Amino acid sequence: MTEGSRNLVTPSPPLSVDALETFRREICAFLTDELTPEARRRHRDPRAHNGWGAAFSTDFRRRMAGHGFLDRGWPVEFGGGGPSFQLVLNEELQYHTAPGVDPTGSYVPSVLITFGTGEQQERFLPLLRRGEVTFFLGYSEAEAGSDLANLKTFASKEGDGFAITGQKMYSSYADRADFGLVIARTDPDGERDRGLTLFIVDMREPGVEIAEHETIAGWLHHSVYFHHVRVPRSMVVGEVHGGWPVVMGAIDFERATIAQPGRLDRQLDRLVAYALAPRPDGSRPVDDRVTCDRVVGISVEIEAARLYCHSLFRREAPGHAGTLAALLGLEAARAADLVGVEELGLHAQLRGHGALAPFDGAVEHEYREHTVLQFAAGGFDVSRNILATRALGLRRSRSAAEVRQVAGADLTRLLSDPTADDDRDVLLAEVARIASELSQRFAQRTRRHAAFDRGAWKEMADLGWLGADQAEEVGGTAVGIAPAALIAEAFGAAGVLTPLVDCGIGAGALIASAPGAAHRVRLLEPLVTGSALCAPAVHEQGRELFPEGIHTTLRKSDDGFLLSGTKMFVPYAAEASALICVCRTGPDPADLALVLVDPGATGVKLTQLRTSNDDPQYAVTFAGVAVDDGSILARGGDVWPIVEATIDRCAAVTAAELLGIGRTALSLTLAYVQERVQFGRPLARFQVVQHHCVDMFRDLEQTRILTEAAVQRLDSGLDGSRAVSLAKIKASESVGAIVRTAHQLHGGIGYYTDYPLERLYRRALRAQAAWGSPRWHRSRLAGLLGEDPARFRRDGAHPLPQPVWGVA
Repeated sequence: MTEGSRNLVTPSPPLSVDALETFRREICAFLTDELTPEARRRHRDPRAHNGWGAAFSTDFRRRMAGHGFLDRGWPVEFGGGGPSFQLVLNEELQYHTAPGVDPTGSYVPSVLITFGTGEQQERFLPLLRRGEVTFFLGYSEAEAGSDLANLKTFASKEGDGFAITGQKMYSSYADRADFGLVIARTDPDGERDRGLTLFIVDMREPGVEIAEHETIAGWLHHSVYFHHVRVPRSMVVGEVHGGWPVVMGAIDFERATIAQPGRLDRQLDRLVAYALAPRPDGSRPVDDRVTCDRVVGISVEIEAARLYCHSLFRREAPGHAGTLAALLGLEAARAADLVGVEELGLHAQLRGHGALAPFDGAVEHEYREHTVLQFAAGGFDVSRNILATRALGLRRSRSAAEVRQVAGADLTRLLSDPTADDDRDVLLAEVARIASELSQRFAQRTRRHAAFDRGAWKEMADLGWLGADQAEEVGGTAVGIAPAALIAEAFGAAGVLTPLVDCGIGAGALIASAPGAAHRVRLLEPLVTGSALCAPAVHEQGRELFPEGIHTTLRKSDDGFLLSGTKMFVPYAAEASALICVCRTGPDPADLALVLVDPGATGVKLTQLRTSNDDPQYAVTFAGVAVDDGSILARGGDVWPIVEATIDRCAAVTAAELLGIGRTALSLTLAYVQERVQFGRPLARFQVVQHHCVDMFRDLEQTRILTEAAVQRLDSGLDGSRAVSLAKIKASESVGAIVRTAHQLHGGIGYYTDYPLERLYRRALRAQAAWGSPRWHRSRLAGLLGEDPARFRRDGAHPLPQPVWGVA
């Protein structure tokens, strides 16, 4: 058979969340019981790559096997539960810094299951399942690190097998390995990436020599010398001379696993514990705005990397997405290192000084240890080279049309929950298709302007889009906001503004959340059918989207109430049949009301604001406008939770709009740099341009994965404040950077208003600030960090480390 034709990660039947969480609790309890402070003290080995003594690591692996952990993540047909279990196992091992985070745990079984012969599987899989054997990877050499095809180790044919001669470097765990996966050249006349063969080498064979090299982190790396080491033909993995596709497929999986989301969670928890722990003087770092903002910023990067790594385990094979997962994880880990050592200052260097040494020096040790992340498995720059070629198609042989096709295939738009039922997936795919067609048509008609188009509004209503998030009793379909996110992404990609987010999702959420069924039916049915337009009036001058910033007042009068004040940035107010105004009824922050106002009522003045987008936004002044009791939708403590829930829904959909803007900006840029010739070659051939494009792609994928998570969480009926704020921060900051980089790479042509990039620039500027700027969402996450750290930490998966400040 041809082993290389099989997928590296075999898809498994869908698993319930409960099964995975039960397994997570099981492995977490096991690790907590086994890796006690006393065990860590007795068995710690700072010169070992994993920090643990060899004998303890061997015993620990066998104890894991006794609980059935080692093969739990194998494919179902090999007795496991599928890759999702492997992900959970990896995360917990990483989080607890346990033995087992090495090639033997997941990498080697995957290679043998995917590419190994039946004989190899029968021999080694039972040993791996019982924890009785360990492997190292013999890939890198002095002149073949990131350039693996340049390797010089040679395997000559000898009898019924081969004899390997050469040197491998940077060989982690070689000193304690029973076997090695070693790649060598078997055809000296073959091309660089051909004539290579992957072998399983018995480390007890004569001719194997190991040398030690101390690293900056204190642990030992190894060089392995092979002096005519014999390997039988039966130990060839894959085909003779066919090792390159085997190793490349395996390396994709390695890159997918070195993202290490468990390590990232541990780093974040450490920073959270530091921020919350009182200092000797009673103050807390979390009370410092700079510290708080740093921890919030790291949480955005870590969550994007974690979610992206998780998404790989829903794929049949990682491909170049494994490279991006590794890049996201490694960059996030490095950023967390920097924040940690900067925050701890000189104390970060202390180890063995009790409470004077925060986390006993672990932060500074990881800062040194993680230097390897910048170049391991390709590191930062080589990963960008790989993504430029494999993900973005920036190579000499592609035409601009082909680049556009590659971009369209790889820059996936917002997708539905992969665990959703098929009918919902089909519905959302159809929504995406129609939205793309309509957005292009609207873009041709409206160009830069965003005046209200009643026909287009009715068309969206007839398609059921305005009622997707509304209950069936008012004519909706109760699908959730996923369709609106898809539509917003398509319209953002075309650079078209519509009232969908503000007057569809926003107004609908304010009304639907208000107590009283009479309000809902009376007001939502016209909105769902498109016969009415309601405009939310939330913003004012002053503090952004905080209850303390609401100064428009509702005062009791003899025959009702009087509304006075000014609302800013009210969308489509002149076209609206009603305004939904948030106003103040008393001095307490919770003294608020949600009021329905006729824009044509006496005392209402509309002033259109001149904006850079030319979109219809208004300042609305209320000068003692009469309001009756029947127009009050909600009051008191109910109001701000309604407003904040509305912000969540609108911010998530706005993040999707930004995703669309960024997608088009990147697609335009990829086509342009392939077409534009400078200094005798296309811009796409310059490495600095390629890396700029990869960074745009990276930021776009982070935006996509966080926006997906926010939409799914809201549609599942769960608290979405954390997920939404993470998505809106990343979307606003990253898409802004994407469009700016697009301008940099386009040069002068992007500066002209007859080129579509300028419209995207304007649209991004508006969407970045809409429904909570990055500053607002960072402030909200900072509040969670200080007041509800369990929610800040993704529902508090592990206990926080102990407080770190005190007296020695």
